[in-house]
Amino acid sequence: MIKKIKILKSTIIIFLLFSGLFVYSQEIEIQVKFSKKNAVLIFLENLSENDENEFKTLFGKSNYNTSENNRYIEDFKNLNWYFSKNGFKSTRYFKSIIIKNDTWGDIRNLAIGLFSDKILDKLIFLLQHFEPIYDELVYRPSKANFINQLSTIDKLVKEKNVSALFTKVKTFFNSYWNNKSPLIITFYPIPNALGFKAKTYGNTVTSGIPDTYNDFSTLLSVIVHEVSHLLYYNSKEETRKEINEAFKSHISKGALYAKLLFDEATATAIGNGVVYKQIAGHIDKGSWYFHKYIDLMAKEMSDLTEGYLNGNKTIDSNYINIYIKKYESNFFGWLGEPENLMTYHTILANEKSHVEYLRSKFRYGNIYDNHEPITIEKLKKWKDITLTKIILVDRNHKKIIDDIKKVFSEVNIPLDYRVNFIYNTLLKDKTQLILINAFDKKINEMIDNFSLLERMKVDSDIHKY
Repeated sequence: MIKKIKILKSTIIIFLLFSGLFVYSQEIEIQVKFSKKNAVLIFLENLSENDENEFKTLFGKSNYNTSENNRYIEDFKNLNWYFSKNGFKSTRYFKSIIIKNDTWGDIRNLAIGLFSDKILDKLIFLLQHFEPIYDELVYRPSKANFINQLSTIDKLVKEKNVSALFTKVKTFFNSYWNNKSPLIITFYPIPNALGFKAKTYGNTVTSGIPDTYNDFSTLLSVIVHEVSHLLYYNSKEETRKEINEAFKSHISKGALYAKLLFDEATATAIGNGVVYKQIAGHIDKGSWYFHKYIDLMAKEMSDLTEGYLNGNKTIDSNYINIYIKKYESNFFGWLGEPENLMTYHTILANEKSHVEYLRSKFRYGNIYDNHEPITIEKLKKWKDITLTKIILVDRNHKKIIDDIKKVFSEVNIPLDYRVNFIYNTLLKDKTQLILINAFDKKINEMIDNFSLLERMKVDSDIHKY
């Protein structure tokens, strides 16, 4: 979680609505608002989650906890609107529509074509059904305090000239943005909560506010953090190319892992570092991000980032080179720490349950995928993925290890397939290959051993069990 309280890591959801737009020099308008329709959708999404949350607790104790309403929640859960014919983009665009419109009729008309008519009609029906439930359980009890919170935030946005800060971040990333399009920040109340989530959809940001929350400097810094992701992904092609080339051409062994941290670390340095300081008037001396690698790298880059922002400078190869040098000088050992390596990983295994168990041992994964079962054909395709590569071997040990050696020339030491071991080596693409071999132990036991390793040697290492 980002910041002092238990703020959940925001899920970064980006939809590029701005391709082909012109860039203007004037500052943009920032709108602070409440979207009832968006709040109802978030309410229903929370009710359909498997894990407990504030909305589920409130609903469960209410008279609305009926078999009919629970059936409707299951209907929403099984609607598969997240997997529409147009994929995730349809879902993201629908959320942008719902934030900007106040009637279900307008929302439905604008959403035609995003999903099948059957899914769209069912979705609108369910949202309409749960709106009065949301009103009674959440909005009306929170309304007076929530309106005061919105008023305070809107005042702070104007007093601290957050629009000017936005322009500096836009310049830093050399981003496409039509300044005739406002940045819409929409909030919704969360009863009895300790933290909040913030997400971006096009030119909108949506965030919850706990009913007792008043640290608005932190809240706005998190909003700018999320907007920084949006602006980074909308950087002009020449800027993205310069960034990528600077990482790719750097000789540092840590350049690839430094790049994998870059998006999140830079957004944290901007939002939770520079912007928080300018809004609150002092540096936040606590944690800026719940994941230590991002937190420490962001703090290391904060002064340089502040200089670029205040100087209205665009990120360039010099910035990237300093970033990599700081990573190399201060945090090179991270290249051997499983907790860091698991942040960005791909797994090859024979059983999906083994993948799930491995992921359960590490609380943070930003970019990841998995493939099963293990075959030499999969190994050949899989080797080009520039993430930490983890292979879980629980059967056919000799053949699989022989195949691994055929595909990865860097694996050039004797590996006895009859021994339980965890082996790692730094590949030519600057990613770690980690081989977990469970010969006469359960694979989950070997995964447990891996999770307990604090650090491995960076270039190559083997631990036998």
